[in-house]
Amino acid sequence: MASPMKKFAASEVVLHKQKENLYLLIHDKVYDVSKFIDQHPGGQSVQLDQGGFDATEAFEEVGHSDAAIEFMKTLQIGVLDRQPGDEKILVSSGSAYKNYTKAPSNPSQWGSLRFLFAFVVAIAVFAAWTGVQR
Repeated sequence: MASPMKKFAASEVVLHKQKENLYLLIHDKVYDVSKFIDQHPGGQSVQLDQGGFDATEAFEEVGHSDAAIEFMKTLQIGVLDRQPGDEKILVSSGSAYKNYTKAPSNPSQWGSLRFLFAFVVAIAVFAAWTGVQR
């Protein structure tokens, strides 16, 4: 018979946010991902950003293969002993989709790209027009 899983308080889970000591909470299960962080297909930043928090929303949003979900079982070290108020302690920095899509970090960057595109198009039109004129 398997031994019962260790119960973690939310205040204990949130202490584990560093690469060398990183816990993720997904569906009230506690995972020590410290040894896996360098192999994570999504990169380290995904796990580091969610480390010590409830990463359920981010985990579900991204989607994971059956093999990944099966592998997670080997990383589970316990379960959350959920108490009233834990949601305030465990709130993550948010959506993985929102945090890891490749939008420019500087909104003015789009203006610069549009200007560059317009400039290149203008040169191409001018070159085509002068070529026709000859």
